[in-house]
Amino acid sequence: MDRTTVTMGVLFLLAAGWLVMPFQSHRVVHSPGLDRNRPAGHITADFALVETVPASFMAGLDPEVEVDCIALRFATYMRRNQGRIDVTFGQGDLGHRWRLDASKLPDNTYVDLCLDQAIDSGKEFWIGVSGVDGERDRSATVWLSASRDREVAVNGRAMPGWGLALRLTQSRQVRLPQLLHLNHGVFVAGFLISIALGLLVLLCPLRSASHPRISDGSLP
Repeated sequence: MDRTTVTMGVLFLLAAGWLVMPFQSHRVVHSPGLDRNRPAGHITADFALVETVPASFMAGLDPEVEVDCIALRFATYMRRNQGRIDVTFGQGDLGHRWRLDASKLPDNTYVDLCLDQAIDSGKEFWIGVSGVDGERDRSATVWLSASRDREVAVNGRAMPGWGLALRLTQSRQVRLPQLLHLNHGVFVAGFLISIALGLLVLLCPLRSASHPRISDGSLP
């Protein structure tokens, strides 16, 4: 067995061990549809939006898995904007604020806003979006989604039947025992196939090296 084969074998085993280390699995558990949406308006310095999201919005969430990320969908009007946007979250004693740079927002894309504590899926929470120093025609907007049971207020004006285009994500730490059930065992099946293919590649040079070689020199 030459040094190259040994090195490849060690690297392969290290890679295989790394794949079964614990990792975070993220799952989108609520995402609004795209059939009825509208922009909330230019997020300028005097823009203020607030919505109290009812607990019924989180119906169907897995109570044993933490909800650690929310996401809002922003639009840039296909231009590079300026200004800063504050997004605030509150639920009981839990509160958080994010400051976003409007010039770095991707167009029509959800922006993940993650919390350091889990959201209580049995209680309502509120979200606020406000402009810090944006100017009209050089500012982004946030999308609203039609929802019969929700109401958002934009600059003090109530808009029944509309809410933020809000997405929730649940995360869990996946360890070796949970891998057997991840994606109905697809992950484990793919991992075992990769191991088999890797071993096959490593063993082929060893088998060829074990066969006697016929010299191509001239016969005596």
